[in-house]
Amino acid sequence: MLFFESLMNTDMPHNDREISQGVLHMASPLVDLGVDVLMVNVKMSITGAHRPVEHLDNLTEALSGPPIDLICITLLEGYFEGVRVLIEEIRAQGCRAHIAVGGVMPTLAPEHVMAHLPDVSFVCRGDGEVHLPQLAMIAGSGVDTVYSQAELDTMSTLSGLLARVQGPHGPVLLSERSDQVCAVTELDQVPLDLQHLHPRHIEGGIEISTSRGCIHKCTFCSIMGRESYRARSAEGIFELLDRYQDRFEELFGEHIPHNAYRVHICDDDFACEPERTKAFFKRLLSTPFRLSSIQVSVADLCRRVDGKLVAEVDDSLVDLMLPECFADAKRPAPSGDYVADHKSRSWSSYLAIGVETFSDAELVRLGKGYGVEHIRAVVSALAARGLHMDAYFIQSNSQTTADDLIDGLDELCRLKMAHPIHFHVRFPIVPRLVSYFTSSSYRRMLRQGRTHTQTIRALAQVPNHPEFDYPFIEQDEPQDPLVAAAIDSGFFTDTDLYTGSLTALHTLWSGMLKEMPEGALRQRTSRLVRRLDDRPRRVALSLLAEARRAEQTGYRAHGVPTEARALAAVQSVVGVPGRWLRAFSRHDSNEAPRLTLIPTWQCELRCSYCFIPKQDGRVMDTATVDRSLDMLLASDRPRLMLQFFGGEALIEWPLVQHAIASGTERAEAAGQHMGFILSTNGWSLDTAKLRWLSAYPVKLELSLDGTSQVQNTFRQALLKGEDSYARGIPAKAADIIASGLDYDVIMVVHPKAVDRMPESFFHIAELGFERIQINFGLGYLWAKEQEQCFADGLHTIGTQLREQWAGGSNLKMVNLLGRPMPIRLNAEITVDWDGTIYGGNAFLHETEHKQKFVIGQLDDLGSFDRYWMNAPTNDYLLDWSYPPDITTNNLQMGAIMTSFIKWMQAGGIGATASG
Repeated sequence: MLFFESLMNTDMPHNDREISQGVLHMASPLVDLGVDVLMVNVKMSITGAHRPVEHLDNLTEALSGPPIDLICITLLEGYFEGVRVLIEEIRAQGCRAHIAVGGVMPTLAPEHVMAHLPDVSFVCRGDGEVHLPQLAMIAGSGVDTVYSQAELDTMSTLSGLLARVQGPHGPVLLSERSDQVCAVTELDQVPLDLQHLHPRHIEGGIEISTSRGCIHKCTFCSIMGRESYRARSAEGIFELLDRYQDRFEELFGEHIPHNAYRVHICDDDFACEPERTKAFFKRLLSTPFRLSSIQVSVADLCRRVDGKLVAEVDDSLVDLMLPECFADAKRPAPSGDYVADHKSRSWSSYLAIGVETFSDAELVRLGKGYGVEHIRAVVSALAARGLHMDAYFIQSNSQTTADDLIDGLDELCRLKMAHPIHFHVRFPIVPRLVSYFTSSSYRRMLRQGRTHTQTIRALAQVPNHPEFDYPFIEQDEPQDPLVAAAIDSGFFTDTDLYTGSLTALHTLWSGMLKEMPEGALRQRTSRLVRRLDDRPRRVALSLLAEARRAEQTGYRAHGVPTEARALAAVQSVVGVPGRWLRAFSRHDSNEAPRLTLIPTWQCELRCSYCFIPKQDGRVMDTATVDRSLDMLLASDRPRLMLQFFGGEALIEWPLVQHAIASGTERAEAAGQHMGFILSTNGWSLDTAKLRWLSAYPVKLELSLDGTSQVQNTFRQALLKGEDSYARGIPAKAADIIASGLDYDVIMVVHPKAVDRMPESFFHIAELGFERIQINFGLGYLWAKEQEQCFADGLHTIGTQLREQWAGGSNLKMVNLLGRPMPIRLNAEITVDWDGTIYGGNAFLHETEHKQKFVIGQLDDLGSFDRYWMNAPTNDYLLDWSYPPDITTNNLQMGAIMTSFIKWMQAGGIGATASG
C-alpha cells in the first residue's frame, strides 16, 4: 500500500518537513496484517490560481518497485485538481492499484467525489483507521481484481464506504451503508507505528494530533466532525510522546537533536475539554517536550455561567499555560520584532486563536458564538501571562460592509496598542472568506439566493446529472464595492501597530471618491472618509482615555491596559505628548461635543449688543446641512449636540426641521444620541413649531433681554409700544412652558441698560420662565460706574433670589448651577452657511479677524473629532478679536460675575440648594 506523507504544501515550514499524523494513524493498524507500506513525499498547493504538483519524481521512484495493490490519498477540496493530476500520473505510469480517497471532502461529499474521480475505487467516510484494515483484506491485485458476488455482498456491508469495482458481470457500484461516518471512539486505543518517521521529518519538530472534531458552530467550517469532539486523554498524549521518545532514541541514540522535542499540535481546537487541557499542561514541563504552537478557541478559554459564555477567562485553565511550556519562550528576539510582527518572524506564537474577525456584526455572521468583549478578555489574560498569540484574520465575506471593516480594524488596532508585544495577527491574512460547497455558510447562501456572490474556480459536472454538480469556490466576494477595492489593494500592514492600515484605507477611499459620480455611493464614501480621517490618533487617544479612567476609578475593564502602557502606544502612533496633549484633554472629557450650524445670518431684530451685519443671501442649503450631519455623526462620541445659532435660525424653519429629523434618525441608526439646542429670540416661535419640536430632544436658548424699555432696538414692525410687547412675549412664554421643552433664557446685559438689569431679570421671571442666564455684553468698554452698577445689580438679584427661594420659588439663575469660572467653548466647532468650518462659535468670529479662525471646509471631508480636538479654545473673556483694553475690561467683568457666584454658592445657594 502506498501513502503520501503530507500532500498539502503551505507557507508553514512544518508542512514541508513533517509527516502527517493522519497518515501515520492510517498506516499503523496495517503493521499486524503484514502489509508493506510505502511513504512518498509529493506536494501540492491548496491556494492560488496555479496549483502545481511537486516532487512527482518521488512517485515515479516508488512505482518502479514491486507492484502496488492500494494507493491511499487524503483529499481536501483545496487540492482536488492536484489529486486528479496525481491519479492521471499514477495511471500514466502503468500502475493498476486500487485508489482509495478519504478525508474531509470524501466524508462530507462522498457521492460527488465518486462521480468526479472515475479512477477511484473506494471513497471512505470518517476515520481511516476503520477502513484501511478492511480494504487491505479486499484489495486483491488492484483494479483488475474481479470480485465474486459473495465478496461484493460482504463489501457492501462496510460502513461509510462507496466502492466501484469489477464484479462477475462487469463494473459494480456499491453503496449500502455509505450514509454512515466511521469513527474511532477511543483514540487512546489507536496504535501509532512510528517506523516511518525519519530524521528529515523532525528537522522543524514533530506534528501530532490529539483530537478530532470541534464543538463549535462556525458557519464557514468544513472540517470532519464539526460540532463533535473526540480526544486522547492527557495520559494518552504523554504515552504517545513516550513512543516518539523511543523512536528518537532508535534514530539518534543519545544525540537527539533539540528540535525533535518541538511539538506542533495540529488539533482544530486543543482546549475543547478544559480538564484534559489542564491535565496536559500540568504535566508537560516534567517532559523534555515543548510546544511549537496550539490552536484554541476564544470560547474555550472563557467561563460559562449557567450555560452562558461570559467575558471572563477560566483562570484555572489559563494559569497553567505557562510561557515555558512553549519552545520559543527562550528564543532571543528584539521587542521590535514582536511589535512589527510581519517584517521579521523567526519565532512562533504560542497559541493560535481562531478569531477570524474583530467586528461584532461579523462574529455573528461567522457563527463564532462570542463577541468582541470575549476576545478582549482572552487577549488581555494571555498577554498578562506573557503568552504570544496569533489571531487568524479573515478580512471580508460577501456581506461585509465598509463600516464592518472599519469596526474590525479599530478593534484590531486597539488590541495591538494594548498588547503590542504579545498580540499578533497571523500573516499572511486571509483577504476573503471561502464558503466551501460543504459548509453551512454555502447552504445559507443557497437558501437566500446569494451564491452569485461567490467566485467559482471550477465546476465539476456529470452530463445530465445536475445533482452531482460540485462548485469549487475560489472565494466569497464582498458586495460592498468599497470593501472589495480595499481587499484588492492589500491595504493591511503592521506599520504603527496596525494603524497604518487605517491610514491606507483613508487614502484609498479618498482617491476613489474623486472619481465617483453623484449618488448614494458617493455620499456614503464621503461619510466613511470622514470617519477614517485622523483615525489612528483617535483610536489611540480613546485607549488612553479608557486606561486613565481605569486608573482613576480602580475598575479596569477587559482589554484596558495600564495608563503607562497606553501612553507608550499613543506615543508610538502619534508622537510625543506635545503634539496631542491638548487634543487629549478634550477627548478625555465627558462633555458632548457641539457642532453649531449657522442656517442664516438674517434676523428681524436689531439688538444693540449685536454687531453682526444682517446681510441677505447668507442662507445654508439642505446639502450643506446633510454634509454637516455627516461630519458630526462620523464622531466616535456616543453623545453629540447640534446647535442652531447665528441670526434667527427659525427663519429657515424647513431647514431646521430637516436637520433635527434627519440627525435624530441617523444618530439612532449609528447607536449615538443627538441632542439639539435652538437659539432663538422667541418671536419666530408659535404653537405649531413648539409642538413639532417637543417630539425631539430639543433645548431652547431664548434671547429675551428684559423689559420693553430694554428691548428698544427691536424692529418697529414687530414692536409697536408697550402694549404690543406685553401681548406678544407673555403669550409665547406660556406656549413655551406648556410645550415641556427644556430651555434657558439668555439675558444679555448691555452697559447702557445695566441699571435695568434686576428689573429685566425678574420681569422675565414674571413671564413664567424659571431658568435665566445673565451674560454681560462682550466687546464693549464698560465704564467704572457701569461695572459698579453691574455688581450692585447682581447683589440685588441675589438678595431677592434668596428671599424667593426661602418662599419655595423654583426660579433658577443658570450661572449659579456650574463652576464659578469663565465659560469656555472647548467642545464646539461651527459650520457657517457656506460650509466654512470655524473653531469655536462663529458668532465670535464675525469680525475683521474672521478668516484667522477658519479650520476647514466641508469639502475637505475632515473628521469632526479632529476639528473639535484641534480647534483653539474659545474664551468669551479672552477673545482674540478684541482690542487689549476691551479684553482687560472683559476680564474685570468676568471677575465680578465669578465673585458673585462664589458669594451665592458660599451662602448655601447654588447648584445644590436650588436643585
